[in-house]
Amino acid sequence: HDRGRGEPTRNSSIQLPTSIVQFGRPRTSSTTQTCILMIIKCFRPAIKEVKKLHRRPKFNSGKTWYFQSAMDNKTLSAAPVKAIHYRRALMNEGFPYLERSVSRVYGPLFGLSSQERTDLLDYMRLWNVLRQCCGLQLSKPYAEQLRQPGTPKTHYCWGINATQAEEEFVKSPIVLRCAKEVIGLGSTSEYDQELAGEMDGHYCQRTQKLWEHGMRFNGRNLKDRHGTLRMPYGTFLAHNVAAKASTYKKRAAKAKTWRNKKQPGT
Repeated sequence: HDRGRGEPTRNSSIQLPTSIVQFGRPRTSSTTQTCILMIIKCFRPAIKEVKKLHRRPKFNSGKTWYFQSAMDNKTLSAAPVKAIHYRRALMNEGFPYLERSVSRVYGPLFGLSSQERTDLLDYMRLWNVLRQCCGLQLSKPYAEQLRQPGTPKTHYCWGINATQAEEEFVKSPIVLRCAKEVIGLGSTSEYDQELAGEMDGHYCQRTQKLWEHGMRFNGRNLKDRHGTLRMPYGTFLAHNVAAKASTYKKRAAKAKTWRNKKQPGT
C-alpha cells in the first residue's frame, strides 16, 4: 500500500497520515474498527483526526488513510482502502479475528510496538465484552431479554460480571493514557457518551436499567422533541452532567500520573 506523505513515527520510517477516515454501512462492526483506529491515534500524535462515516467518502490521496468495514468478504472496495474489517469474520471467529488483524494488519501498518499491541488488545478484549453487554448499542438479543422480564435468560451476557469488567476497563493503560485525549475511548459508542456518560463503575448497571424500562437502540426515545429527558430515564441520567465533570478531572489526573511514570521525558 501507498504509505501516504504524513509524518514518520519516532522509531521507524513509516509515513503516517494526518487523518483517518473509517467508513461502512451501519451494523458492519464499524465502531469496532473505529475504536482500534482511535487507540492508534493516541499512540501516534501525528494522526490528528479519526472520522467515522456511514457513507462512501470522497477519496483524497496523500495525508488521509481510509479504512472500511463490511459484512463479509463479498464486499470489496476498489478504492484506496488500507484495510477492510469484516463483521461476519468477527462473529464467526470471535476475539482471535481481532488478534490476527492487529498482528498482521494494524501493527505493521502503523509500526506498533509489542507493548502497544498488547495494550490495544487488552483494551479491546474488555471493550468487546462491554460492547455486547452494556450501553446503548448492546447485543440486540440481550436487549430483548432485558426488556421482557420472565423470558429465558439464554444470552451469554447473563453469565458475565459486567461490573467487574467495567472496573478493569477504567483502570486499563489505554483508558488512563488515552481516554482524556481521544474522546470516546471511555465508552462503547458516541451515543453512550452523550446520553449515559462514560464508564465509571456504574455505567453497565445504569444502561441495563434503561433497557429494562423500554429504551430503544441508541437511546432514541430518551428525550422528547424539546430535548428533555423523559421519565423514568431522567432518574438514571440526571446526575451525569455533574458526574462527567468529576470523572474527567479524575481521569486527567490519572493520565498525567501514568504518563509521568511510564513515559519519562516524553
